[in-house]
Amino acid sequence: MEKSRGRTLGGLQENKKFCEYLEKSVTPFHCVLNSEKILNQNGFCELNTESKWKLKKGGKYYWKFNNSYLFAFSVGTMWSEGQGFKLAAAHGDSPCFRIRSGKDKQIGQYVFLNTEGYGGANFTSWIDRPLSVAGRVCLKSKCDEKVDVRIFDMERAIAIIPGLAVHFTKEDYEYQEKNSKRIPLFAITENAEMSDKMFEKMVADELEVEPEDILDYELYVYHYAKSKIIGRKGEILASPRLDNQTGTYGIIQAIAGTENETGISAAVIFDNEEVGNISKNGAFSSVTPTILKLIYEGLGCNELQYDKELLKSSVISVDAAHGFHPVFAEHYDKEHICILNRGFCIKQASSQAYATDSTMSGMIQQLCRKENIPFQKYMNHADIRGGGTLGSIISCVLGVKTADIGVPILSMHSSLETMGMEDEDSLIHFLRVYYDAV
Repeated sequence: MEKSRGRTLGGLQENKKFCEYLEKSVTPFHCVLNSEKILNQNGFCELNTESKWKLKKGGKYYWKFNNSYLFAFSVGTMWSEGQGFKLAAAHGDSPCFRIRSGKDKQIGQYVFLNTEGYGGANFTSWIDRPLSVAGRVCLKSKCDEKVDVRIFDMERAIAIIPGLAVHFTKEDYEYQEKNSKRIPLFAITENAEMSDKMFEKMVADELEVEPEDILDYELYVYHYAKSKIIGRKGEILASPRLDNQTGTYGIIQAIAGTENETGISAAVIFDNEEVGNISKNGAFSSVTPTILKLIYEGLGCNELQYDKELLKSSVISVDAAHGFHPVFAEHYDKEHICILNRGFCIKQASSQAYATDSTMSGMIQQLCRKENIPFQKYMNHADIRGGGTLGSIISCVLGVKTADIGVPILSMHSSLETMGMEDEDSLIHFLRVYYDAV
């Protein structure tokens, strides 16, 4: 077994922890909760913004915002001004369906969840799959200016999007590309005159409150499926939400297992990447620079000193990469393909959809070669835009050197995605070395 910074790589116990994290982090809210648990287990303490931060060398801290944003950081035991910070960022949201608040969609005796697509999902892959519901529910409280927030998960299959029998269609399921056809069935009534808010009543029963106590909610439909280790030697992992819980798990495990001597190590989980990052919880938000300013203020620095720290800092954006699918080889640049279980990917794009430049790529390669960490380099096919991520955005918001990396996966944005079991280890190994590097 290869060891890295106190962690045995590739161990059965570590793989089990990873799978449990994937299975429980069904929404951005749950992703933050499960990441918080890892931080608490590793000596991090929660901060609030109601009082001035008084930070100390060797301290480990985290701060949450709006239930789906998390910023964790540790101060070097030998921290001093001018050392800068090393930040790793990932997003906790995944493409799925979001439930519209209000009335159910009832057609005769059949009752469907009233949904809309969230992000650029392969929605056809959600047909004929067991589905559950989770997210955030806001309830009435005694204080008019605040609501009672519950993070909620049905934790069982309650719905399905039934496909049309192949006998009735010859157009490769073209009909299923219409939003009006992709709706989850969750009840069959005795008559067509029953309540048009059966779903809200169901949620109220689960929370043990009255339906009228529910003010609003952000609830998402998710594929109710366990992570499965498969393959001849158990070398393949099939799971929902690999994009991008591979990233969130990677950065949280890395910072939780690192004892940095210099500078500030930080990990941030954003929301809303799949819909463009433009939100108070997204990478475009001013929240991240505000928190960094509070950190340096808590260490006794002024704003000018903070600006200087930015010039000596760097960001690693961690998001899933396109693994090579040999059956569809024409969609890839044959000189820059990434194979599962060959290490994480360094992602580059002339369009700046990925923020990596040669200096950051070179730094990553040097660290990996020094520590014998497997890595690969990925670029999109010149005629095909393979998507972007939050790296370019956070590099603009902070104005620091940035690189985009991630584990290669197949079936990206499907309800069930596929990766190599070894690649998450290479990602965590590198991130810990990145945090430790002087």
